[in-house]
Amino acid sequence: MKNKRINEQVIWKDRKRRIFGLPFSFTRYIVYADKLIVSRGFFNIVEDELLLYKVLDIELILPFRQRIYGLGTVKLMTADVTDPDTILSRIKKPRYVKDMVDQLVNNERTRLSIKGREMYGMSQNDLQHDISNRR
Repeated sequence: MKNKRINEQVIWKDRKRRIFGLPFSFTRYIVYADKLIVSRGFFNIVEDELLLYKVLDIELILPFRQRIYGLGTVKLMTADVTDPDTILSRIKKPRYVKDMVDQLVNNERTRLSIKGREMYGMSQNDLQHDISNRR
């Protein structure tokens, strides 16, 4: 999958890992400065895009069986209508990924002048209208 996006640099990418921490999976995670893409599938590929400013909370999950192989899971609770919980399962360096995503979320909110409390109780249309008015 050679997905070149115009003027966007991949900050981090990884695959969901299965047996013994090896990446035998067709689930891929790609992080850009403003969005996260979760790509699933081999023949029929489905890509889910999450704009990072919509992330409300980040949870780090480190089960014993994953820690043995240096893996963990990062759960993103979001204001996204289609997928309120985005899960990055069985990834390498989960603490680094959690901190990196947290920093990117803060950078994106600063760039768009959005505070987290503004996102609670807002519908998607209200949020888009609010962002377009700030630009």
